Parts: sequence; structure tokens; C-alpha cells
Amino acid sequence: MGSPMRVAFLVDTIGSDKGGTERQLLAILRRLDRRRFEPELIVMRSSPWMKANPLPCPVWVLNYRGFLSPSFPRVLLRYRHLLTSRRYAVVQTFLEESILLAGLAGVNLESAPALLSARRDTGMPGEHPWYHSLFRALRPIINRRFHAIVANGTQVKAYTVEEEQVDPSRVHVIPNGVDLPADSYPVPEPIRSGDEAIWIGAVANLKPVKRIDLLIDALQILGGRPNGRPVKLLILGDGRERARIENHIARAGLQDDVFMIGAVKDVKPYLAHLDIAVSSSDREGLSNAILEAMAAGLPVVTTDVGESRDLVKEDNGYLVPSGDASALADRIGRLIADSDLRRRMGQASRRRAQDEFSWSSALRRIEALLTETASP
Repeated sequence: MGSPMRVAFLVDTIGSDKGGTERQLLAILRRLDRRRFEPELIVMRSSPWMKANPLPCPVWVLNYRGFLSPSFPRVLLRYRHLLTSRRYAVVQTFLEESILLAGLAGVNLESAPALLSARRDTGMPGEHPWYHSLFRALRPIINRRFHAIVANGTQVKAYTVEEEQVDPSRVHVIPNGVDLPADSYPVPEPIRSGDEAIWIGAVANLKPVKRIDLLIDALQILGGRPNGRPVKLLILGDGRERARIENHIARAGLQDDVFMIGAVKDVKPYLAHLDIAVSSSDREGLSNAILEAMAAGLPVVTTDVGESRDLVKEDNGYLVPSGDASALADRIGRLIADSDLRRRMGQASRRRAQDEFSWSSALRRIEALLTETASP
């Protein structure tokens, strides 16, 4: 076996290890076979989280401040210097601005690396500078410089093909990987103090698109003790919507039934002791939260958005229309009422996570594509 192939992963930044893209990228950096690959991380700008946490590979920071910043030409030159000095075989980009930077930097560059680009959602809304609207027009041109695009699901691929005018044969579907949890975890609070309850869980960054308010409305529709047992909701995650959600909980009179835990380092000990997992988002790619719930052996009720229908089938949960609190309450209520149904659907979730979304399967496909992309 020859020397390992040097590959770079270019991303805007890593603000934490809680977001879906960041978690998947960090897992790839940790897991790539070091006998075959030498990964490095290039970030356009650093973050407090990056400064406080060790990363599993060499890291280069471009000190990017925006495409319209007077310093952008220096950022472009710094990145081009990295490409020539580090001699990467492949660069894979994540998130919008890194795609454009990689496409521009390769112009008239001798021995430019092969380029891969990742797509992980179906146009998730966000707060971006105004000039991001121009990216849509530039994407078909920039995409010609990329060897291939990696989508994490079939719906994301379809969206990318249509929106970016890409040949479908150039878009490779590689689903997210998921770890199967340990067999047992100690019961965390507040679940330990309410073990007679049916516990529903939602894992989400607290931002508008996740529609935690819809889940609160569904809980209010269900009432406090459907089927004779109290129902409690555990929300794992944090974000700018927290205060608004807390106000919504108070208006619904559910302060004693909803527990906002905040961001946690590891969700698995909580998932291991839930009864039902719920995702109420308006938009998603391939949801890591759903995958982790499946790996934990939970039945899932989710809005029918993004890749949810590729994860949740008739045997392991329910799909409901987005924005429909009544439908969400109805399907959660069916699971509350039937412990055997919860058990059967949870077992099906665990099997699907193990058979279709294990990290061993995902890594094989990622490493094969990197190797193929680097080949002349």
C-alpha cells in the first residue's frame, strides 16, 4: 500500500458539534482509514467552539470575513497557496460559501485537486447576506468545476438536480451514518422522577423551521393523561427560539409537562429511556435526530418533509403533513395507547438503522468515492 491520499474538507466553520452537518463531518474526520487517507480540515473562519475543542486532524483557518470584504482577495490567495503547498488529491466542500470559494480558487491553478461538493438539505431557510441570492445563478457554472456532488438522500438529490441544473449521474447518494447506542444507560433526570409517564422526545436546534411550537400544540390537544397515564415531553437542544418556546409552553399551561434540557453532549442516554420520538420540522434533509431515535429503538412520528419518508415507513412510525398539529397529536396518541405497537415499531426502527445507516456502510461508500474522484 502506498502513501495515504491527502484529502481536505472545506467548510465555512464548525460552530459546535451539535448541528447535523458538523457532527457528520467530524465523524468522517475521525473515522477515515488513516492507512488510506490523510484528512485535513480547512475552515473559512474559526469559532469559539473550535478554539476550545481538539479536532481529529490538522486544521487551517482562512480568516474569511465575507465575499464583499476587502480582505477576500487575501483569503482566496491563502486558500490557493494551501492547495499548491499541501497538494491535496481531493477537496470536499460543505455549505454554501465554501462551494463558491473552491470553485473560484481552482481557476487557472496548475495541479488543482479534484472537487467534491456536499448537499444536505432541500433549501433550508437561514440568515444569509443578501448576495447569497446570486449564488443560485452561479451554481450551475460553479458545479461544472466539481467532479461530483454528494447528497445525503434521494429527496436532496432530486432537489439538487432540479434547482441546480445538474446531471443526475453526477449526484451520488450517501446517507448519513449513525452509531448504535450501548445496551444500557442510567436513567437521567427528569425521566427518573417520572417513570410512570409516557415520555416523548424531540431533539432539535431551537429555530423556527423545527416547529417545536407545533409539537407543543399537539401535546395540548392530547391532554394531560390520555390512556390514563401522564404524558411528558423532553426537548433536547438550544437556540434563539428558546424564550419564544418557553412562552408558548406557558400559554398552553404545560409548564409541568414539558422539560427543556438544552444542548447535551450525548443524546443517547436520554433516547434510551424515551417511549416515542417526534420531529415536527417544516423542512429537513436527512434528519440525524430521526436516525438517532431509530438507532435507540424508538417509534418515530415525523412530518413528511425531506428524507423522512426514506427513514420512517409503515413498520416503524408515522408520517404526518407538515404544520398539522391535529394529525401529529393523533399519531402520537395511537402510540401512547398501544404499548405493543410502540415495541414493534421501535424494533423495526433499530433494525433499519443497523441495516441501512451504519457508519461502516457509510464509510465504505465515502472512501470509495474519494478514491474514485482522485483517480485520473
